[in-house]
Amino acid sequence: MENSLRELLNSNSNDYFIPQSAYKPSMFYYEHVSKQLPNMWRLNQGHFWTQTLSPKAKHPAQGWKIHVSALPESALRILNKVASVCFSYGVEFKFASDPHILISQLRKSCSRQSAGKFITIYPGSDEIFKRLIESLYAELKDEKGPYILSDRQYKDASVLFYRYGGIQSFPEINVNGERTLCILNDKYEFIEDIRSPYFILPDFVTDELCLKISPLTNANKTVEKINVQLFGGKYEIISVIKHSNAGGVYKAKNVVTQQEAIIKECRPYVEINDEGVDSIERLKKEFRILSKISKTEISAEALDFFEEWNHSFMAQELIEGQNLRQYIARSNKLIHATSSDRVMKQWFEDVLNISVQLFEKIILLHEYGIVFGDLSLNNIIVNPGNLNIKLIDFEGAFELGVDRNTNMFSPGFGKHSRKVKKTVDFYDDYYALGSFLMAMILPNPTLSEINEDFVTIALGELRKDIGLPYGYIECVNYLYSDEVIDLGVCVEKLKMCSVNEISGYKFKVDNKKSIHAFCENVVSKVFEYNANMMDVSLSGRILPFGPKFDDCMAVDHGVLGVAYAWHKASDSVPDTLNDWILRQFKLEAHLPGLMNGLSGMAWALFETGHQKLAGQALKMAAGHRLLFQKMSLAYGAAGYGLACLNLWQKTNKEHYLSEAVKIADIICETAMAEGDGCSWDNVEGKGTGVGLMEGASGIALFLLNIYCATKNARYLLVGENGIKFDISCGREIEGTFGFPKHTVNGNNILYPYLAHGSAGVASVALRYYVITKNVEYLHFIEKVKPAIAQKYTISPDLFSGLSGLANYMLDVYEFLGDESYLDLAYRAAEGLKLFTIKRKEGFSYPLLTPNKICTDYSSGSAGVALFMNRLINHSGNFNFMTDELIKCFHSEDSDLLLTMP
Repeated sequence: MENSLRELLNSNSNDYFIPQSAYKPSMFYYEHVSKQLPNMWRLNQGHFWTQTLSPKAKHPAQGWKIHVSALPESALRILNKVASVCFSYGVEFKFASDPHILISQLRKSCSRQSAGKFITIYPGSDEIFKRLIESLYAELKDEKGPYILSDRQYKDASVLFYRYGGIQSFPEINVNGERTLCILNDKYEFIEDIRSPYFILPDFVTDELCLKISPLTNANKTVEKINVQLFGGKYEIISVIKHSNAGGVYKAKNVVTQQEAIIKECRPYVEINDEGVDSIERLKKEFRILSKISKTEISAEALDFFEEWNHSFMAQELIEGQNLRQYIARSNKLIHATSSDRVMKQWFEDVLNISVQLFEKIILLHEYGIVFGDLSLNNIIVNPGNLNIKLIDFEGAFELGVDRNTNMFSPGFGKHSRKVKKTVDFYDDYYALGSFLMAMILPNPTLSEINEDFVTIALGELRKDIGLPYGYIECVNYLYSDEVIDLGVCVEKLKMCSVNEISGYKFKVDNKKSIHAFCENVVSKVFEYNANMMDVSLSGRILPFGPKFDDCMAVDHGVLGVAYAWHKASDSVPDTLNDWILRQFKLEAHLPGLMNGLSGMAWALFETGHQKLAGQALKMAAGHRLLFQKMSLAYGAAGYGLACLNLWQKTNKEHYLSEAVKIADIICETAMAEGDGCSWDNVEGKGTGVGLMEGASGIALFLLNIYCATKNARYLLVGENGIKFDISCGREIEGTFGFPKHTVNGNNILYPYLAHGSAGVASVALRYYVITKNVEYLHFIEKVKPAIAQKYTISPDLFSGLSGLANYMLDVYEFLGDESYLDLAYRAAEGLKLFTIKRKEGFSYPLLTPNKICTDYSSGSAGVALFMNRLINHSGNFNFMTDELIKCFHSEDSDLLLTMP
């Protein structure tokens, strides 16, 4: 499967997400270990780990495990030593399958709980563990390697660690599809096998080795575990800002001067490049460069450099403000359809102010012979009060003639050719400045990586929509060109840009005809692309999908979602795809939900002509042990209930309605009273889900539909309490009304989207208004209008992007007849031009993360195409709704009112 997949995607590897399971490692380590392999032992090479297999080994379910770290240059030597010792004990072990995987374990971005692990050893008993680790110590005590944060170090061996945990896997899977690895406690109960970036010992286990290890050696070498020690002899840690595998970033205070500072920590042997440069050497370089440009106001002042344990620390001046990504997310007026001309002019004046400052700082930096290298919105701090900016994070900077080769850059801020460069130069900063200008005005500048037309189309649309000055456009094109660049020319062009050209959105209704034609072409080309790319000889990824492709039959991220969309758009599914579905579909091993499991599969199977299989799938969902773990629409009982209502509508079989009523009663009984209505599915540490897919809104949608089917007022009452709770969770920021994904304290990110956010909650409120005529719902719909009335978003997709917002706009137009929402839907469709990826096989659309082509329903081209198909055909909502029940009830209710005296 992996080889075929790689061949399928080989036409343009930058276009597609290739899962780790498709990676074929080299045989370098394999061949060396195989030479030592005892008779009857085997090696099983996987895409990440290579496992040694003994003919007699009996693994306990859990126990002590030994981990060994290594550096690229010492890895083979350490592997040979470990193999020799383990074979002599008859103990199995696994190791990173090749040097590339080992390097990935040393990356800054590697998860801290797994970072550094090169070899994992599975002793068969506590006694063997004690003897084995001592034997390994004798062989490895002089080797050097990274500290494994999740483990306890053995004596003073810098590459030898151990922890207690699961050896045989006991995964617990929840209804969302999330896996939790478990072990048994002393009462034979499943508890989580906690894998933290610091050593944790289960309370029923005693570490007999611990007393033999000095407290200093045993100390976990991270600042988060120290409470009172002064760093560098004078810095007190106030708070943790962030952590990565390379170390932490902390807010601190100098106890002598009382000056606040930022302290950056670096661990040794992390993020080693081909030149042998690791994170500590980069931190030293950063301190040197900051010292060189001291007093220039380019960046924070460097204060101190010191070492604690084997870690290095740099203290620098604390800059008040926020990074530019955070600032833009709150201040960008382009995403507010109702922004006035005055507000838009002020916004663009601020954009020019910040841009000119940055260009002048880069010019000055270049005069010092320094390339910044890793320019991005995250590496610029802005003071929101006065808009003064400074550069931060010089890890990727490069001083000409001084530093060893380096090439670090952020997605969207470097040419494709930069991926294979050894080092950076001034031209890399020029290109990044062009990307910066795009990022200042557009939510997702990284689209240029996958859509070669993005910059041209985006600048043209912005010129048309808001009057983006030609000077700004010329700067972007100049910086992206192969010309000899003079940044002074850009500064002058930016200074000459007139904010008087800027205005609020100008959308002409007479554009509808061309947008209509664009949508028709896209729908055709999306499924043409799928037909050309589909490889039904595979058993899983028959099309380009993203990293969430867990169940190949799921509606949201799997094949059945694509088949459902294909049928909705063209009234048919290719025979080859239908045959593949019948060959591959099995009733077992699925979750029960609407979006990720059997309920949605049943819905899609029925629509695509597999009625018998649909009934079997829904029956399987009815008996699933996880069905009532959550009540949510996407993953829980409400989604199953809605699927039952759908099949009742389609087949008129009463047992489907009876099953839906049973679910509705259970949902009503499990509702939790809140100060504002009622909710479900409270999860400790995460709060209660909010929105259409995981919140009370989606559950209320099901209850409204079952009310329309049964006329049972209880369902309407509880449903109204549910939608009332979700509405109460909304908050207004910068003139728009959004919603968090969960109610947990500190959840300050608000969303306008369909799956999570304003559009999803409002789509349910809209349907409640149709049935109840309660004007409070209508007021709420108008309240969220500025949040959903967008053309420029970060993603094109249905669940968390522009297509979902536009699909909601069509809902409002369909139910209320408000022409302004139809206009907004057309404008959103025009915005999808920025995301359209044109290839010789047809058209497709990108994921948000990673920035790759995806064909699925929830986050890829299938959902986008269905919105466009609805727009051009004026059809009803395709997104797993039973709106005919609502329309029928509304019609009957109207007829009743007409006959009343």
